[in-house]
Amino acid sequence: MTTVFAWIATHSGSPRYIRGGPACYSTQARAPFIEVTREEHSMQNPSPTTRMPRPKRGGYFGPESLTWKMGAEAALTLGGTRAVLMQIAHPLVAEGVYRHSSYMSDPLARTEHTFTLGQFLAFGSTARAQKAARTINHLHTHVQGTLSTSAGAYDRGTVYQARDPELLLWVHATLVDSILLVYPLLFGPLSPEEQDRYYQESKTIARLLGL
Repeated sequence: MTTVFAWIATHSGSPRYIRGGPACYSTQARAPFIEVTREEHSMQNPSPTTRMPRPKRGGYFGPESLTWKMGAEAALTLGGTRAVLMQIAHPLVAEGVYRHSSYMSDPLARTEHTFTLGQFLAFGSTARAQKAARTINHLHTHVQGTLSTSAGAYDRGTVYQARDPELLLWVHATLVDSILLVYPLLFGPLSPEEQDRYYQESKTIARLLGL
C-alpha cells in the first residue's frame, strides 16, 4: 500500500503524510489526493546514475498513455491556472516567481513559454523532451535568493532555491492534483485506477526535472 501525500500547512512549515489507499476522491476533501511514497520523492538530489524510465516509441509516453489522452484537451489548461495559484501560495515559490520570472512584466509570453516546454515534455520525441527538461533545469539554477519578508511559517531571510527538491515536489504535486480535479469536471470521471496510472506516468516528467 502506498502512502497518500497531502501537503497540509503546519506550524513547522513541513509537509505532512497521511496513510491511505489508491489515489481517488476523498469524501472529506475537495480535490483528489496524490499518491507518493517517501522513498519515491526523497529530499535528496538525484544522483547522475539515477535510472530514467525507458522511453517509448515517439517519446516517453505515446498514444496509449493517459498523458496524451488527457493532455490533448486544450480546456485542461484551466487546471494549470489552479496549479499556479496553489504553487505561489508557497512563500518560497512566490518569492522566486516574483524576483526571477517575467510573469509580472509579460505574463502572456511567460505562460506561452511554460506551456510550450510542457508540451515538449509530454508529446515530444525523447530528444525533444530531454532538451526541454534541460532548458527548464538550467533556468531554475539561477532562481535563488532569500525571502524578503516573513510569510507563514517562513521567516524573513529564509533561503530558497528553485532546484530544492521540496519546492520541486510542491510544484509537481499541485499540477497533478489540479489535472486530476479538473479533467473529470470537464470530460467525465476517471476511475481510481486511471488516476493512479496518470500519476505513475507523471513521475517520468518529475524525474526529468530533478525529483
